[in-house]
Amino acid sequence: MLLCSIFFIGFILILIATFRNPELPDYYTYLSFKLASLSEEYYERFEPSMFFIRSFSDWITSSHYMFFFIYALLAVIIKLYALNRLTNLFFLSLLCYVAMDFPIHEMIQMRAAVSMGIALWAFIFIYKRQLGAYIATTLLAVSFHYSAMLIFPLYFLNPYSINKKLQIILLAVSFLIGIAGIGCTYWIQFISFDFVQKLFHAYQYQTLIEDEAFSVFSITVVVLTVVQLFLLLHADRLQMYNRYIYLLLKVQNLSIISFFLFNDMPIVGGRISEYYRIAFIVSVPLIIYICNNRIVARLIVVALCCMFYFRFFTLYYL
Repeated sequence: MLLCSIFFIGFILILIATFRNPELPDYYTYLSFKLASLSEEYYERFEPSMFFIRSFSDWITSSHYMFFFIYALLAVIIKLYALNRLTNLFFLSLLCYVAMDFPIHEMIQMRAAVSMGIALWAFIFIYKRQLGAYIATTLLAVSFHYSAMLIFPLYFLNPYSINKKLQIILLAVSFLIGIAGIGCTYWIQFISFDFVQKLFHAYQYQTLIEDEAFSVFSITVVVLTVVQLFLLLHADRLQMYNRYIYLLLKVQNLSIISFFLFNDMPIVGGRISEYYRIAFIVSVPLIIYICNNRIVARLIVVALCCMFYFRFFTLYYL
């Protein structure tokens, strides 16, 4: 019965992502790729997996919905599998996934959606110190979205202990840097990988066009910071219920810190922060192990999910 419920929910999510509203961002970008002839411009812009998926999709049918369906299928299945391995609070984590991750990635940034699912799966190999499996998984994630390069350094995090004071100090220092307006985006130009430079210049151009204002008091980041501090303070207790918690907390710290450090180019800071934010869908439900009243704790988790969902709905759908 439990397995049937998971399959049913997964199937519904896949259908929603496949037949999403054409007015959503990136829809016509992917549609144009699906319908256009493959030019050098496309080869420079998109990752290898996208060409393979397009070819496989065309082999089955010319409909672009099959192209979207394959991405949705991969993203949803991989994330549900990873959640099942990473937590015993599967359905609460599923709720967090639907509220915090699904509206942005499966519904808009479908390449990143698959990549982040693989990154979530890679947490298992970090914890088990299985370097070969971790490298293979990371390379697979990169083949779906170049931003997956961000998960390469995570292997060097110690998943078995945490210095809570240090993590809190890092949060505070990064916040002060954000308040002071001291940005670190400048240093990205010294990373010599071509695709990193292409992304960097594309984000530079997008920032100039959109003239996006930065605020360290973003509602999403403020709430996540409060949640992060709450989880950090109870990290040792939570470790009894989820062995991955120290790793999750360190990745979540990177999510918040990167938002503040790259304040001079909000698109870059936001993308990095979003990628590491995937850890929150596993950790937020663990709040129920901190509060004495489990019913109240579950209501808090549901309330947080509702807040995140309506926040992202307001940003991307209205």
